[in-house]
Amino acid sequence: MTLGTTTIRAVDVAVFGNLNNPSQNAIDLRDTTQVLVGTSTTAFGIVANAGSGVVNLAANAGTGDLWSIGNVNFAATSAKVNGTLRCHGTSNAVAGQITGTRLENQNIILGNTVITATFPVPPPVDQTTNGTITSGPAAFGNVTLNSGGTLHLTTPGIYTFESLFLNAGTTLQIDTTASGGAFFIYIRGGTNGFSFSAATTGFDPTKVRFVCFDARGATIQAGNTTTPFLGTVVAMAGPLNMQGSARQWRGAFFGQTVTPQPNALAIHHFPFVQWEA
Repeated sequence: MTLGTTTIRAVDVAVFGNLNNPSQNAIDLRDTTQVLVGTSTTAFGIVANAGSGVVNLAANAGTGDLWSIGNVNFAATSAKVNGTLRCHGTSNAVAGQITGTRLENQNIILGNTVITATFPVPPPVDQTTNGTITSGPAAFGNVTLNSGGTLHLTTPGIYTFESLFLNAGTTLQIDTTASGGAFFIYIRGGTNGFSFSAATTGFDPTKVRFVCFDARGATIQAGNTTTPFLGTVVAMAGPLNMQGSARQWRGAFFGQTVTPQPNALAIHHFPFVQWEA
């Protein structure tokens, strides 16, 4: 997105939506959802909306700079933009809700980041297990991991899944300390789409990106209230639902719509290191 000489790129954005429906929310930051930078509790992250849908800020929701094609709705007086508000439409903010400059009815120029993946035809065999799957870069069919199971990705590179369903009680282990760059995890859709309820093992969220191409979108949840979700998620063909209260999120979150549940602890922006140009 570009406004005058001010530009933001995918790597700069913590939460991104692009729904083109002015009567619905593209981004719905529900009660107490704070968008922060890194581990900070006082520096706020960028939120951007490239569609005509609404950015909704509920009670005690907080962002950094906010960019939006659609209107911005401050649903409560405790919602705040800690920075500049730039929108093609308008907002209903009152005094004190925007700490920086208020720019409405602006001409915002949209850029385009293209992510592509190749999935084998026919797809590999499906796997359903409560055991351990350990692999370097590879193509998988529909993978369902049940309680007690572990998915262990050992080496940076490209991993493709027809669908990836990590149920509650599972663990995702990614060896981001291995040399070679980032982990690119692509999910086509397949039988179960992309659903994530696994515990994570403390890997580096800046080296992991999940991309779901399915119109059903993605449903993600940190495995428990003390283990954060780690990594960037891109689900531009459908909704990105961030489920569970008292959960922590470390990464960046892109969807046609993005909806964190109320009372999330915080969304902490840790940008992916290898975005496309």
